[in-house]
Order: sequence, then structure tokens, then C-alpha cells
Amino acid sequence: MARLSGAPSGGLTAAQDAKLSAIPTTAMRGTDNAALASVVGALADAAAAGVVTETDTVMAYVKQLVTAMLDVQKDAEYAEEHQHHRVVWYGKKSDQATNWCDQATLTPYRATSGDNAWGTEGTDPAKVISSADTLSEIKSGVLQFDTDEILVVANSSNSLYRCRLVWGTGTLADAITAKQFTEFVYSRTTSDTTRMQRRIACPLIAAGNNVWLVIWNATNDATLDFMIGVHGYDF
Repeated sequence: MARLSGAPSGGLTAAQDAKLSAIPTTAMRGTDNAALASVVGALADAAAAGVVTETDTVMAYVKQLVTAMLDVQKDAEYAEEHQHHRVVWYGKKSDQATNWCDQATLTPYRATSGDNAWGTEGTDPAKVISSADTLSEIKSGVLQFDTDEILVVANSSNSLYRCRLVWGTGTLADAITAKQFTEFVYSRTTSDTTRMQRRIACPLIAAGNNVWLVIWNATNDATLDFMIGVHGYDF
């Protein structure tokens, strides 16, 4: 075998010997348990959150991705069911002491306005869905719902109505303060006997919430009679 260049006949030079001594003799970093734990992580690592960092492990990012994919799947299921859905129509239950809606009735709800103001006092708000209503007529185990459509049966005033659908687990006033409502406007002459059915932009509402409809009209004690169409979801 040829002698190393620059080495004396008896062995390595001092410089070559120093370089040889500097070569690590420990295990390769790829098989080092401590290194693996710091990069790959452990099964117990919590999911990462937010943007990429230099401290989160691969396991943390895998859990973050899986969680995000499950959320996307849930959104896709909601979009599919919302577009190809069943709507069940509800009217006012005769006794609203506990349950407010009734699927087996033709009796509409009635909301009453204030004097050029929202009708939020006494019996002015229409009690639409109570926290005790399970909406089992749509499907069993409803966990979320949206009030997708409204059919106005009658109105006492010819002037414009502002309508506010409110939801919450506490009082009506608390829900309004928390801005848990969606609004739409309505106008039709009292002589027009055509029934008006329209969509309502509404987010998903968790089961166990109360739902009210309050109205505002320039005429004091103006009334609006209606039925409500509801979607229900078991996720």
C-alpha cells in the first residue's frame, strides 16, 4: 500500500493524526435517541399551533395537519348536507311553557313591534325554538341547526319591517348585547295575499340555544305572522 503523502516512513504526520483523532466515535446522529426526540418528537407531543417554528417537532406538525384535515372534512360534510338537505317547517306550539315549536301545526308564530322600535318587551318577541326543543322531526341527535327559511303568513302594517332572528342560552337581552343575531327586511302591503317565503342568512346554532324573532316597524304594535324552516345536523 502506498505511504500517505508527507508522512514519515514510520506513520502519520502530527497534522494527520490530529484530524483522525477529531473524527467522532459516537453513534451517527440519525440513530441518536436524543436527536430523534428533539426533531421527530414523541407520541405524547401536543399538536402544533399557528405558523412553523424551530422548536415544534415533526409529531406536533403531524397532529396539527390531521386536526386541520378533520376540520376540512367536517366543513365539507356541512356544505354537502346544507345543499342537499331536509327542511322541516315549524309553527307555534299552543303551550310554550317549555317547548316553543311544533312541527304538527298550522299555527304561525307572531312577533310584535315596538313604537318605531324593536319589540323586545313582554310578549312582543316571537319565541321560535327553545333550549328544550330537540328538533327530532328533522333527525335524531341534532347537535346544530340553522333557521334557513321563513314564510310570512300575514303582516298588519304596509310599511317596512326590520326583522332580527336572535339566539342564545341566556336572556334575549344578553344575546342581543353579544350580537348573536342575523337580520333581514320585509315589506308587503296588507292587501297582498301572496305568501312570501325567503332564505335567511344564518350561522350554525348549537342545540340547547333559545331562538327568538323580534321586529321593528314604524307603527306601534305592528305584527308579523310566520312559519320557520329549519335544517338540523348531527355533527
